[in-house]
Parts: sequence; C-alpha cells; structure tokens
Amino acid sequence: MTTAKSVRTNRPKKDFPALAAEIRVLFSVLIKYARRDLEKRLAKTGAGVSPLGFGVLHLLAHKEMTVKGLSERMTLAPATLIPVVDSLEKHRYLKRQEDKNDRRRNLLILTPSGRKIAGIIALDGDFLTVNLVKLGFEKSLRIYDLVFELVDAVVGPEKLKSILDKADAHHNFNK
Repeated sequence: MTTAKSVRTNRPKKDFPALAAEIRVLFSVLIKYARRDLEKRLAKTGAGVSPLGFGVLHLLAHKEMTVKGLSERMTLAPATLIPVVDSLEKHRYLKRQEDKNDRRRNLLILTPSGRKIAGIIALDGDFLTVNLVKLGFEKSLRIYDLVFELVDAVVGPEKLKSILDKADAHHNFNK
C-alpha cells in the first residue's frame, strides 16, 4: 500500500529553497483540488455560478456590501468583480439597491434565490473538511498552527489580525 511517507522520498534536508519549492507544490495541489471540488459542487446546482460568483454570494449572505467593499474583502480589483456582479444580477441572485444613507453608493443585496444558492454550497462537506476529519483533530490543529505561523511571518501580525477579525465575523469560528 502506498502511503504519504513512502511517496515522500526526497524530503529536503536543511535546504530552505528546496523546502519552499516543495511546500509551494503542496499548497498548489490543495488549491487545485479545492477549486475542482467547488466547481463540481456548483455544477450540481445547475445555477450557472462560477467559483468567484459563489464567493461573492457567500460574502453577501453575511453582509450587504458595495462593489468597493467586496473588492477590499476579496482583494480583487473592482473591474474584476463588476462582470461577476452583473452576471449574478442577470440571474437574479442579487440586486443593486441605493444606500439610504449615501445615494452615491449602491449596496449589493442577495435575493431569496441568491441566498438559496449561497446556502446550498455549505462548506461543511467540502474536500478539505472531509480530509481534515480523516487526519483527526489534533493533526488538523497542528496544520492550522503551522500555517498560521507562516501567514503571520508573511503578512505580519497587524494584517493577520485584520484578516482573522474579518474571518471570525464572517464564519463565527469561535462559537
């Protein structure tokens, strides 16, 4: 039987560039599988929503925002999001509504059908959750701790705190 340890034959030894390259490959594999999983799950709905469109619906399910707010939250240019928002509006998954406090701003608000689509693709059964369960909670927590440290080293504690505050508010991690 092939195991992870039997596949890992040339584990880098005190060679940080080689180690970084291996980690980059492993993260790329996870991202690729996460995207494929989401695409399959979205295709099953028949709703015609892209992964990026789902991300927009998922965020709007928790809070009404402007395109600018979405842009900041998703770290994407507004020009990237406008065609996605237009498509979601065309499918009647969201609507633009003038902000009562500032008529220059248009809030993006989910329609009942948009809320339904956002809810169908719950993240509970995604491939990452399923595989973390297979590893067990302690190993999963170790992975979390190490990735957390890495992200902290990359973005710094202030930016990481900001990211995590938004994630906590969005996902209610600390129930």
